[in-house]
Amino acid sequence: MDIKQLLESLRASDETLETLKLADVVIDKRRRSVHFSFLCEKTVSEALQERILHAVNEVVPDGFLGVTVGVEKRVADNDLVVHTVYNYLKTTQNAVSFELSKQDIAADTSTPVKRYVVSVSPTAKKLLEKSNAIASADALLNRTFCGTFQGSVVAEKPEENFVPLAENNTVNFRVAPVRVRSFYVNEVFPIDDKKMVQTALYMEDALMEMEGVVHAGVVLSVSEKETKNGKPYFVFEYTDRTAAKPLRAFYFSKKGTVEKVRKIKEGDAIITSGKYENGGSGLRYTIQKLNLCTFPPDFKPMAKEKRQPAPEYCLVHPTGFHSTRQKALFDVEENLPECLKGKTFVVFDLETTGTTPTADMITEIGAVRIVDGKITDLFSTFVNPERPIPTKIVELTGITDEMVADAPKFSEVVGDFYKYVEGAIMVAHNAPFDMSFMRFHGRNCEYMFDNVVMDTLDFSREVLPHLANHKLNTVCAHFGIEFQHHRACYDALATAEMFLELIKLQKRLPNAKK
Repeated sequence: MDIKQLLESLRASDETLETLKLADVVIDKRRRSVHFSFLCEKTVSEALQERILHAVNEVVPDGFLGVTVGVEKRVADNDLVVHTVYNYLKTTQNAVSFELSKQDIAADTSTPVKRYVVSVSPTAKKLLEKSNAIASADALLNRTFCGTFQGSVVAEKPEENFVPLAENNTVNFRVAPVRVRSFYVNEVFPIDDKKMVQTALYMEDALMEMEGVVHAGVVLSVSEKETKNGKPYFVFEYTDRTAAKPLRAFYFSKKGTVEKVRKIKEGDAIITSGKYENGGSGLRYTIQKLNLCTFPPDFKPMAKEKRQPAPEYCLVHPTGFHSTRQKALFDVEENLPECLKGKTFVVFDLETTGTTPTADMITEIGAVRIVDGKITDLFSTFVNPERPIPTKIVELTGITDEMVADAPKFSEVVGDFYKYVEGAIMVAHNAPFDMSFMRFHGRNCEYMFDNVVMDTLDFSREVLPHLANHKLNTVCAHFGIEFQHHRACYDALATAEMFLELIKLQKRLPNAKK
């Protein structure tokens, strides 16, 4: 029985599981374990979860020592579909983003196939159709929620509302604040797709899981490898000079194009369409379509637009912190590792309504500042997500709709948090998750969180390889650090103390990321 048959069997076994969907499979090679994450529109009882676990065990190959399953209730209502599609199009379709508002999107989730319609001008409609944006939005919805989604685009807005492309075929960004930056490739020599768009997203601005992302750059290296089945695939490293390091991408060629791809060499320029997925060490880009192109010889990356912090805090003010525990970390000044001297860190944690930045919102921000090896103050606030918090998230975090009802919106507190982290190294446990939310929602408010980032999850794996796992509570228990899990302020404080303990052992900082 394969995965498709497994799902069909489970759906047929109980009406509660009619909408069951496999969202993710995570394999831990070191522990030889595998975790299956499912989505369902209805609450799944423990008995049904046991049935799912038993069925999954039947399809998992021999050799795995542990198999676990998780089932999350996730229902998309009209507002949630509109919010997700709006954020996706605003982030990825810069040429039409300034004319788009939430009022231009209508959704109907009452039917078996959940539908939505995007109303734009005729020119914007052509651009969305050319970039296959609606199909990509469908894929995002289908991956994030239960059910099947199908969108369409109609030309119902007057043409005068749309600012056309300039004569040199570059997008005129002056009509609205820049949130996503891109550039135009003039010449394309098709290998996979004659109709691929010629507007490429800056590599530096790719921050989260997303499909239909177009990049262009000059090839620095290309190597051919083989899958276990003997099929060829290619590993490209190429750059558009916007990111700190080249993009490393995987391309699984087709029979009809493999010889053309083999001719690509260092110094050639390529334009690609693909998807970002979370891998073991962060985002991984897989090329789905590839063409040769002429990289603009006069391309000069546009600087990020970011707001300057206000001179004073507005709504959320840092509060002082004092703990007798800190005295035990570094008893005398001489014990302070050199790597901590003269440095400022902000260790932070977020609570959210779910796991997808484009679809979910932040409900709490907790952070502590470390200066010269000592925790000096705290930053903590609830955030109104402007939507109901899912029951499972309430059970997990203890944060209810009532607790955030009178809290400020993210747009009202992001400026204060931006000021709090200014000039600091940002630290989090499983940092890619928290940073994906902060960068995505921050960028929508014109705040670019481009701080250096350190991940205590990776650091703890390196320093304490003998632990059974490296979850926050496991590592903290190793150091005798007590905390109340799944509340941002407590998690941030615990992570800060753990961060200092790890440095105390290693006498150096973890590897930094951008």
